[in-house]
Amino acid sequence: MNLVKKLVLVGFVFGGVVSCATVPAGENKAENGAEEVNRSALSSVSLSTSSSSSMVKLVEAFDHEHFYRGYMRERRFVIRVKNIAYQKQVFVHHKLTNGTWTNLQAEYRGPAGNGWETWELGFNSVYNPLMGMIADEFVIGYTVSGQTYWDNNGGQNYRLAKNAGPLLGKEMMVAAVYLYTAGNGAVDVKNVGYAKEVTIVYTTNNWKHTLTASASYAGPRVYYGYSSFDNPNMYGVERWYFFIPSFYGQTVQYAVKYTVNGQTYWDNNEGANYTVR
Repeated sequence: MNLVKKLVLVGFVFGGVVSCATVPAGENKAENGAEEVNRSALSSVSLSTSSSSSMVKLVEAFDHEHFYRGYMRERRFVIRVKNIAYQKQVFVHHKLTNGTWTNLQAEYRGPAGNGWETWELGFNSVYNPLMGMIADEFVIGYTVSGQTYWDNNGGQNYRLAKNAGPLLGKEMMVAAVYLYTAGNGAVDVKNVGYAKEVTIVYTTNNWKHTLTASASYAGPRVYYGYSSFDNPNMYGVERWYFFIPSFYGQTVQYAVKYTVNGQTYWDNNEGANYTVR
């Protein structure tokens, strides 16, 4: 593998047909970074012909709730798009509990490799009342140069239930979730076989020396802050934890290697690797 450099730190990321295949020009700001665009119910249109994983893809979505000092539910999305023009809209086209659909605008987080960019969307029930109206179903949309591209899970749309934890995109077998400067980190993988190996490949000196750290299965239940979820969860996603020695004051570049059923998969930020300082 050709390990290169750079960073985007991932956080932590839809059935049948959906309404509308374009993004309306009118926009209304919602709280906590979620930008709401058009909540009208339009006639259902299949997005299968407009789907283009070569232009946009869901990396990971995540939903959890906790009850510390009151109830809070949080929902997050990590998305990658091909950077073919400066002006663009990246959004989650989300179904609401009343049966209508709304667009929630993602925000740019940084470059990835090979012409990709990473965008994120996160909102919670404390700062955004729309959280109480969110249903399970969604797709990812990307409007650029007058055209809209979709990741609609191969025409099935995505679904993420309340407090279900992580959901990996259709193309993703493994996703880096976080790495803190204290050295602890997490990875999510699709559980497609019992025997598996998750390895962190990293450097602290710009690949003059390459080091590895083995990740370990997080156990049958993952405790995340003041909430928890099954591991693997209902979507067959497993969380694994790893530790590398504290690198405070240093720059760490890393990628994640996942081996299962005789196949090896990488999350290397589209070839740019992840960087944490």
